[in-house]
Amino acid sequence: MNRKKILLLTLGGTITAAEKVGEGVVPSLTAQALIEKLPKDLLKEVNVKPIHFKAVPSLGLSFNDLIEIGKEILYYFDSENFDGAVIAQGTDTMEETSFFFSYNNIERTTYCNYWCYEKSYSFRF
Repeated sequence: MNRKKILLLTLGGTITAAEKVGEGVVPSLTAQALIEKLPKDLLKEVNVKPIHFKAVPSLGLSFNDLIEIGKEILYYFDSENFDGAVIAQGTDTMEETSFFFSYNNIERTTYCNYWCYEKSYSFRF
């Protein structure tokens, strides 16, 4: 079986939030930490490459960040034949991120807020 190659990029938001002593709950989990929460059966079927881009609240993202993320995704799509990308970010800017990538023709990307509160929420465009 040929396993699909998927990028997991983390930007921050609630999905990456964890409690830090003296700081409260803040975006801090890495892409690797999220991968470790995936069901082991799923990891047998897909090859997930973690990329921890940032750990900021949704409103901390800029257009320059989105441009850099887009370049990163296209690099892996074009150079390493990745099949797709999952962007884990906060919900406050998810719509803007999906519009940005749709408008700029970056295909095969799923935008998600996943594992939040131990439930699965995902959006595909």
